[in-house]
Amino acid sequence: MNLLKKMMASAIAVMLLTSAICIPSSFASSTIISTESESNNTFDTADIISRDNVVISGKISSSSDVDYYRITSSTAGYCDITLSVPSGCNYNFYVYNADRRTIMAYGNQNSSGIGEIARTVSSTNTPFYIKVESASGYSTSKEYKLYVSSGKGLNKTWYSQWDNTLDYGDYNINKLPTNFTKVMQNGGCAICSIAMVLHNMNAHTKNNITDGRTDFVGKQYADPLTVYMARNNLTVQPDSASSSTLELQYDSNGQILNIGNYFNKTITRKTGATLSTVKTALNSNPYGVVVRFGTGNNSHYVVFYKASNSDGFVVYDPGTGTASKGNGVPFNNSYAAINRSFTTNDITELITIS
Repeated sequence: MNLLKKMMASAIAVMLLTSAICIPSSFASSTIISTESESNNTFDTADIISRDNVVISGKISSSSDVDYYRITSSTAGYCDITLSVPSGCNYNFYVYNADRRTIMAYGNQNSSGIGEIARTVSSTNTPFYIKVESASGYSTSKEYKLYVSSGKGLNKTWYSQWDNTLDYGDYNINKLPTNFTKVMQNGGCAICSIAMVLHNMNAHTKNNITDGRTDFVGKQYADPLTVYMARNNLTVQPDSASSSTLELQYDSNGQILNIGNYFNKTITRKTGATLSTVKTALNSNPYGVVVRFGTGNNSHYVVFYKASNSDGFVVYDPGTGTASKGNGVPFNNSYAAINRSFTTNDITELITIS
């Protein structure tokens, strides 16, 4: 872009946006629209966005054009971030924390669908950054739209073992280890469940590690792949994955080996748990607890969060890619209850993270 574009904000209803742009349902009709201003191609020159529920219009006008945004939400919690890409283009977008460390990366998004990153951690008045760049293709005339919601509370993470969410909402770069998808489907419920709670805690690795999905080297935030790496005490993303490296390991005190130390957390299991002990634990674990149903091969792990419904909790179940059975649902609606026929009487273990 050769002309300096002035940043502007006006109360234009989202319904006025072109019909070619698919608008996330979470955005109200009063959403503010802003336009990027060049040059915003570095962290230091990032466009400053201080509004909640904002829609940002921008252009990637060359293969080297990069757009940065610095966003501060007035509401603590997770922000939903969505990128809508013009036809004929494939764009990457990245999210960084206030220290400019990568939180998430989402690659090769195109006009056939919206690339959405949910559950990005932000605190009140603490900034984070977004970068948009070309993976392939660009346009001097067609705009992308970047949607950023206000904070929505902290207990939102849902990771699924299955295909349609196997990129974990954070990455879609198709650089997962060989066989990782199959391995996670066959036995990744414990890894996914622990990753949910760690991610809610905004936990990142204690030491620098290499994430082959983005080639980023540094302290990585928790998701199922980084928890898998922790389980195996890896500093570099593995080339392949094996089901034999999914089972949790415990020391004599009941603490889970490797994962807690890797993320600088204490992860402890309590055997002989019941629904009563789980509900009591929720009072002191606002980011959720991991609950195991059954034993041996007939077992399944989910996450419980405290809630104001009649049960007193909701379930985030990794065993399904269907949101109505996994994403913050009453227990009786969960995959564990419907597809595995578990009841709350089948609870056998409680895992807490602090």
